[in-house]
Amino acid sequence: MTELIEPSAAVPEDAAKEMDRALLKALEHAGGMAIMGSLPDGSSPDLYTRWTEMAAAAQKPVLIDAGKGIEASLKVPGAHSILKVNMEELNKLTGQSTPESAFEYAMQMWTVRVLAVTDGPRSAYIQERGRPLQVIHLPKVDGVVSPLGAGDTADAVFLAEYIHGTTPVEAFRLALAAASANCLQKEAAVFAQHEMRRIADGITIR
Repeated sequence: MTELIEPSAAVPEDAAKEMDRALLKALEHAGGMAIMGSLPDGSSPDLYTRWTEMAAAAQKPVLIDAGKGIEASLKVPGAHSILKVNMEELNKLTGQSTPESAFEYAMQMWTVRVLAVTDGPRSAYIQERGRPLQVIHLPKVDGVVSPLGAGDTADAVFLAEYIHGTTPVEAFRLALAAASANCLQKEAAVFAQHEMRRIADGITIR
């Protein structure tokens, strides 16, 4: 499969300010915030940093799923942040080459509360600050149609479960199952609940 992504324009300053105002208002009633996707080309990383600071000030969790331009966001004091990236992105962000060393670096250098990392069909990893690193083993999924939307699906399910009190490990287990179920559909970010539950039952954690 080949996915073509066109170049994007920088976010204009007036549009950024409008987004800031909209997010501040939404945070009054939202359970959390999700920052998903790379910054548009030429945009200042301050955009994601400001939004992370807004979530911290509102005492709301913020899930960050991006691979570049987020370094300052990961160091915001008092942020209840969740970083969800893939293994390649984590290695680039940390400069490390193994899951163990990358997670150790992250917990020492960043303020993230939870770090959840995918690695395609291979094992996933999650660590909550103050707790040991856990490895999540995924069952093989047959009948894959398209992986498009799997990452967004995982983000949405993880954050929805998390803000409703599900533990990070269980929220990630369900998120990974939903992402796998999405791969069985043509449409992006669509999955069948029964497929998610079936896949979730085959996921093991150690």
